[in-house]
Amino acid sequence: DNGGIGGGVAAATDGGEVPATHSARKAIAALAALVDEANELDALAERRILPPLALFGCDLESASASAEVAAMEEMDDDTMNRRDAELLRRVGRFVPALQETFNFTLRCRRLVRNMVCQIGGCASPPVVADDGSGAVRPTAGILGPDVRLVPISEAIAKLLRVLITIDETVGGNTCLAEGWELYKSVMRDRAVQMQQHQHQQSTGKEDEGQRQDREELESFERMLVQLDFTLLSCRSFVTAIEQNFDPGYHYVPQIPDESLTAVAKGHRSGASEDRFTLYGEVKAHVIDLYGRCCRRIGTTDESNEADLAIGVYALYCLYRRILPSHLVPDAKLHRALWMEMPAKRPVIPLFANAVFLPREFVMRYAPYEGLRGCTPSADPVELRRDAVAQISTEAQRLPASADGLRSDALKWVASADMDLAPYPSSVSGPRASTKKEEPAITVEKIVAKIIGGIQLARRASLLLRNHLISHYTFDMAIEPDHLPALMGLCEVVKSIEKLLRVRRRPSVISTQRAAVKLTAASLFRLFESLRLATDHYNASIDHEAGVESRNIARITACLSSLEGLLKGTSSFSKGRSDAIAVSLACCANPGAHDFRFESMDEARNLLDELHFMSDIDDVLRRACDMSFLYFQMELFVRFTRSFYHRNRGVGIQSFQFVCSAFSDASDGGFLSLSPPDRRDGILSAQNYRDFMIGTIQEEMIVPICQVIDSELRLAVLARSPRQRKQNNPKDDRAAKVRQLLDMPAIQICGNSVSVKTSVQEYLENMSYVMSAISIDDNSIYSEMKAVALQFGLNLADICLPLGDRGGGGCGADVMELSDDLSSIVQNFGYDMSQEIFVGKRPTKQTPDLACINVSRLALSLEQHGLGVVNRSVSVAYTLLWEKFETLSQMLI
Repeated sequence: DNGGIGGGVAAATDGGEVPATHSARKAIAALAALVDEANELDALAERRILPPLALFGCDLESASASAEVAAMEEMDDDTMNRRDAELLRRVGRFVPALQETFNFTLRCRRLVRNMVCQIGGCASPPVVADDGSGAVRPTAGILGPDVRLVPISEAIAKLLRVLITIDETVGGNTCLAEGWELYKSVMRDRAVQMQQHQHQQSTGKEDEGQRQDREELESFERMLVQLDFTLLSCRSFVTAIEQNFDPGYHYVPQIPDESLTAVAKGHRSGASEDRFTLYGEVKAHVIDLYGRCCRRIGTTDESNEADLAIGVYALYCLYRRILPSHLVPDAKLHRALWMEMPAKRPVIPLFANAVFLPREFVMRYAPYEGLRGCTPSADPVELRRDAVAQISTEAQRLPASADGLRSDALKWVASADMDLAPYPSSVSGPRASTKKEEPAITVEKIVAKIIGGIQLARRASLLLRNHLISHYTFDMAIEPDHLPALMGLCEVVKSIEKLLRVRRRPSVISTQRAAVKLTAASLFRLFESLRLATDHYNASIDHEAGVESRNIARITACLSSLEGLLKGTSSFSKGRSDAIAVSLACCANPGAHDFRFESMDEARNLLDELHFMSDIDDVLRRACDMSFLYFQMELFVRFTRSFYHRNRGVGIQSFQFVCSAFSDASDGGFLSLSPPDRRDGILSAQNYRDFMIGTIQEEMIVPICQVIDSELRLAVLARSPRQRKQNNPKDDRAAKVRQLLDMPAIQICGNSVSVKTSVQEYLENMSYVMSAISIDDNSIYSEMKAVALQFGLNLADICLPLGDRGGGGCGADVMELSDDLSSIVQNFGYDMSQEIFVGKRPTKQTPDLACINVSRLALSLEQHGLGVVNRSVSVAYTLLWEKFETLSQMLI
């Protein structure tokens, strides 16, 4: 419907409030459905569309970086052919995902066109002709030109941002581009071969099978052409804004006479300056949304304004495309877009490593010839040089900003842990008060505390992500001195998440229902004066039909819709919140002073709080989600190395929070959305876990093992304490190692890594291998096992001999005794007081009784190793079984 919802329904009756009210209600419901669909598409893109595009071929990225890399690695033809075959196979399996993405972008483009037409149609539907005189007159829209549908423009901006993200993600994936070229070449050759084969076998008239094969091939080729022209050429956004949003030229009536004066003013001759134009309405939305973004970005109230700013720039490009060619764009607006936002955020993250550069985007899609520096011939190198200088300046302030956020987070955690803790009213304590507080005030305080914590987490996450992405975009190295600050930001985010999602979650959930009801009631009370004014107007009988009557009917419909939405339920889904937002926007009436709603900003803040508390789990997840660290995996290596070398007994919990931040991509992140065994170029979650655990092993556990092994050898080989060199306490590695051994198990990517257990396994394995190589060294490793108790390491016995028996014996060999155990039991007795085996009678060789000392047996056992215990036990068990069997036979 190019004319908007209902076309000319709004002008059906002049002065008929009931039909106008009914039309307004239908319009509000339809617009809310469009906004809800846009939100669903945005969530679908983040969950299903973008991850495969960003992760395709990530394990082949190093091999396809450039031809220079291949030359340096001296990859032979066989290696390159195998890699091309693997890439071609992956692209072939990835074609269904590309087709799904193309269909998704097509749906986004159609929805954008629909919503832009609704903006025009609800304000001024198509002109109609008067049947009596043949004159052309404009009609009033369903909602009127005074209503600014900000939720619709935000939804359009959101969809355009999604299309921009898809274009940048596809354009930044070099493996996908290379594989697509190979795939096109193969399919082209395949089509030629099939045509030649059909031509050779054709007898002049193709049969049914040949016709079906030809139609399937043509259909597949058309699909490949569509993918190549739009999705793989990064033209999804351009295709969306180049649609025909006004095929009937409805919103600016074509009047034949033109004048240079009217053209210079920006409108056609014969049309009044206040006539509704679609491009003018889109420009007004751009100004409104851009002002909101600039006011909040960089402040403590910033949430998703950076993402909205991307959509605002896209809306500006849409405005430039629908602006008539004879009109001059708004220079003031263009200058603000060129100067203000890039000064605050020269780089805005999109998804994965894809970024949005405001000035380059404007220069590419909406250049302004009359503005200095923003022309098609502007030097991108100079723009990037300015951005690098700005990023370097901001990087110098990172430690101070991180320390400030960490300090605020510590204060918030301390206060929130106390305020959100369950505390019986009958128990007196420091929190007890003689004056009982109202429940509503208590709920408001708890809500303010929760919102404050999530805002802190969001600020820390944005600061970390912007710093990492900006440095990655311009190939800037991260300073080693900034690593503690970056780790501190991870600690801020994850400590707040742990408190709200784990430690004090019962308090958050129990407060949610009451907070939603109170917020909805506060939002409903804001319209009390407007409701009284409309009721008084509708009750009077002296009002005339006209514009004011239609506005009152619209406001009445909006208030009725708000009442049903706010009072109908105590749970507010995203769709219900969208309907409330549309109703709020439709309540605006700037033309009439008596029926003007003055608290629109306060109403929007309450609506944000309502959505915030009604969907607290999703809001908290989005604020604390750090899945973007997956694309900065090498940073975890530096974090682990820095933690090991700079540990001073503090920061152990901080490192656990860092591991939790890097685990977000695997634990419920986008890596968990695809099957682990998927082999289309997506790095599986299991490989990511192996990398993280392997990094901890190599950068922390292995150095700890080396330090402990060195300390144990020095302690054993030094004959006296004087022979050991006294270490400087500041450089005492053993003291640091003891602190790391006592740290709790590290939880990362769903796995538990215990430093102490890993060190024990390493030392036990090393002792066994070295003793097996040189059996005489087992005595040294036995002494090292005893010294290891000083580090809290209880090493298991390696069950190997202490040395070679070639130099003599200990008098009684346990192996010889076990071989002749039956004779020993028959000829010897055991003295329990002296712990010796005594012969029952003298032997023929000597008149003395033979004795076997238990201590000598123990010495022999140590010499042979505990590995002989199993054999001795087996021999004793066999002997006992034979004796009992003999006894049983005698008894029978």
